[in-house]
Amino acid sequence: MRKDWLDKLGLKPPTTLDEMFDIAKAFTEKDPDGNGKNDTYGIGGFINGAGLGDRFDFIIGGYDVPGLWDLRNAGAIKLNVRDPNYPKALQFFNKLVTAKVIDPDWPTLKRDDFRARWKQGKFGIMWEDFCALACQSNYTAFDKNFPNGEWLPLPAPKGPEGKSWYRVDTSLSNIFVMSKKAGDAGKGPAIARLLEWMAQPEGYYLIGFGQEGKQYKLDKDGNIVFDGLDPKQVWTAPEAQMYTQLRNNLVFTNTPQELQVRYPSYKLPGGRTVDPFYFLKFDQSQPWVAGAPNQVINPHPKSADFNRFYNENIVQFALGIKPLNDQTWADFLKGLDNLAAKDWEAAAKKDLQDAGFMK
Repeated sequence: MRKDWLDKLGLKPPTTLDEMFDIAKAFTEKDPDGNGKNDTYGIGGFINGAGLGDRFDFIIGGYDVPGLWDLRNAGAIKLNVRDPNYPKALQFFNKLVTAKVIDPDWPTLKRDDFRARWKQGKFGIMWEDFCALACQSNYTAFDKNFPNGEWLPLPAPKGPEGKSWYRVDTSLSNIFVMSKKAGDAGKGPAIARLLEWMAQPEGYYLIGFGQEGKQYKLDKDGNIVFDGLDPKQVWTAPEAQMYTQLRNNLVFTNTPQELQVRYPSYKLPGGRTVDPFYFLKFDQSQPWVAGAPNQVINPHPKSADFNRFYNENIVQFALGIKPLNDQTWADFLKGLDNLAAKDWEAAAKKDLQDAGFMK
């Protein structure tokens, strides 16, 4: 959330969804950037995933239904839309839409467009990856536009029953696969050797940080440093990012030493220090839904048809294009069942059992 906007309007950070709504309304209507124009919205986001996507989980989470699946009851694996709280969450979201406190382009925005907009000061509340927000190569454009601007990390806002979730966490659940063609060609052992090499110091440092002596150096204690290196070539420079694009998914292990160098603090031209690691630690302290099991659930057998029906209806309910009442919601659930939703839920339970996530 934009702390400078809060300060200008004399507001305190919200702790509940209702308080967040009031602040979003103020950010939209009370010229928080002081430019005399009606050009800001309270909330910004884009669809990334099923339904409203995970960028709005912090809102839907206030009703205890973030994400596609509810896997918390091993005896009843089900889609979250079966929970009576889900339509309540959509009603609240529609309240944001109706009040015009959310950037109206959220259903069609792409990730890059969304990021361009927060850097242009278009909205003051959002869910963003901590590094995409606070790492130097990403924050610079925002600071150039708004030298006095400042983002404040917020706890997940509580819903009407005191529930709150930040998001569904799938960050530690990568699955490596090999194509059948590669396996049939006998390339399995070579691929295994590559993965083993990446787990050893040589592969770890090269894939993760680049060339020693060019992108980084090691001090006497084995810490990564950049002293004496070309600032345009060091590992943290935007120009060097292309050389280590495989780092996050293939080699990084998130040790404290690694995280400190991956997300170093830095000073802005105005003198203020930004610490991405602080944002990371704050995010990690929040309530997240354990999402690793989601990764082993196979797609719906007719995923294109199912996803289209699911996504279109959820968005239409949120926008108010389709009225949301007991009958229309029941019709929506019936439509999902006509597309074999219950069979998919049963198959999901078996997938989880086969993978050892439940008995």
